[in-house]
Amino acid sequence: MPEYYVERENSSLSEYEIEFFLQRHSSRGFTTRSHIHPALELIFIQNGEYSVSVDNDEIHACQGDLLFFRSNTIHSIQLTSDSAGSYYVLKINPSYLFSIFRGSGQMNMTSHFLLKRRGDRVIYHSNDISPQFKSIFDRMINTLANQDSFFYSEERAYSSLLLVEMLRSMLRDHTRKIEINEKNLSLIHTSVEYINKNYASDISAEECAASIHMSYSYFARLFREVMGRTFKEYLVSVRLAKAKSIILSTQISITDVATACGYSNLAYFISQYKKEFGKTPRDERNEVLKG
Repeated sequence: MPEYYVERENSSLSEYEIEFFLQRHSSRGFTTRSHIHPALELIFIQNGEYSVSVDNDEIHACQGDLLFFRSNTIHSIQLTSDSAGSYYVLKINPSYLFSIFRGSGQMNMTSHFLLKRRGDRVIYHSNDISPQFKSIFDRMINTLANQDSFFYSEERAYSSLLLVEMLRSMLRDHTRKIEINEKNLSLIHTSVEYINKNYASDISAEECAASIHMSYSYFARLFREVMGRTFKEYLVSVRLAKAKSIILSTQISITDVATACGYSNLAYFISQYKKEFGKTPRDERNEVLKG
């Protein structure tokens, strides 16, 4: 897990329970280093492409995508496009949830925002975002551009509507059933072959979905349903299995093994290998030589 700092709550978030602003970035590189905070955070990418680290997972986000970080999620954001980038940030104090979802019948709704569950979505691509959500967010942006004395009152009201729309989307994600028919199984088989063939390259779930002409969001859910693991988890398992095979059967340097298996960062490769097999690549090879 990367090092991170705890971000302090500013006065507007403390006083009004929300904070809404625009971030602009003119050059590639880290825009925010790894940090954590109790507030919920929504980030809407206006321009550019970004690499987002979320609890040690890497996500690619571009114009029109929405990111959602639950309370106490470790995250960092890096501009990866050569052109300038910008995104809107909405932070919401968790206490504000209890003013929206009131009464015994709705209090449990807050858990969808506060508790992290395996498989919860972090990114909503442009075609996954409802027209209602986009309309509300457009009004928030307009209010931000034309601030008056009612600014925080309006933004609080819009934030409430956004959270309700987000909850509808979350509930659909939890209840939606994926139809695993023969065609879908065949497509996932094709995607697995694509991974097995291209594991040494910098491939992504988005590219894999495009290779079988499927939307990313549907592909991600279907792949997890069929394979019992995410695209990234399967890709890592393929890379590490291949690395182990090379280490046990050749004398290729550990650095070259890492490169051959799709890792540009040697230290990260070694840490992933040890996590998977309980020993470093060099220890693995030394045991073979001694045996």
